[in-house]
Amino acid sequence: MTQPPEYFEFDPAAGRTNPPYLAGDRESLDSWLDFHRAALLSKCEGLDDERLRTRSVPPSSLSLLGLIRHMTEVERNWFRRVLLDEEVAPLYCSDDVDSADVAADFTRFRAELEHCRKVAAQHHGHADFLRERIDGVTAS
Repeated sequence: MTQPPEYFEFDPAAGRTNPPYLAGDRESLDSWLDFHRAALLSKCEGLDDERLRTRSVPPSSLSLLGLIRHMTEVERNWFRRVLLDEEVAPLYCSDDVDSADVAADFTRFRAELEHCRKVAAQHHGHADFLRERIDGVTAS
């Protein structure tokens, strides 16, 4: 098996933990999202660019890289378009990954995840300080 590309960074010990089954809404949402994000990255771990582009069963266009690209769009849609009401153009106009820049796609996916986490934390933080201002209650 070939070595994973240098841009691929997945630490199974740090990146994929079981989410709590009994937790508050916010903790549950954040932990389950991160669990599934890490699950996708773990399925890509150790594969070179060619294998990441490999189609499941021809003529299907389904590939692991295609899933990374799809999930980048899903994250953008929910956190930018839906939550922030931003107008952002789609990143990928086709499911053709044969000429895709794998490193750029993984970088874009990780950047989108980081942006989503910041958006989620910011909205939570605003709710915290508004509640604290109203009656002094601080959330955990």
